Amino acid sequence: MAAHLPRRPAATLVACALVLAAGTAGAASLPGTLPLRRDAEPSVDGGAWMPSVLLVGLAVAAGGYAVWRRSAGAQAQAAARRGEAAVARLSSQALTPHASVHAVQWKGEEFLLACTPQQVTLLARRPLDAAEGGS
Repeated sequence: MAAHLPRRPAATLVACALVLAAGTAGAASLPGTLPLRRDAEPSVDGGAWMPSVLLVGLAVAAGGYAVWRRSAGAQAQAAARRGEAAVARLSSQALTPHASVHAVQWKGEEFLLACTPQQVTLLARRPLDAAEGGS
């Protein structure tokens, strides 16, 4: 079942909207000499614009969500959820492609951590007031 699902849902939505928008124009472009049973022409063409409106609305909603995620809105909500117990990264330095050193602040203390893909090692630990006064 998963093999039949599209990998790019946005592209699939755009393609579906274009097919729906072109569906009404495709029947009108057939030559009149073909032996087809044709439906009566609708008195008012009210549905052809709907896929375009939905596509524009979807694009506006996606753009608004992307702007909101990159703005302070998402960050402020995440900070409010974390509260005082949040870990704050003060600085980071890559040593090799797979090893790095990070200075973090947590619950009134400052930690120096060494990180590799296999482990995290505590290199140093000091109270925050000593960290502010000593720097």
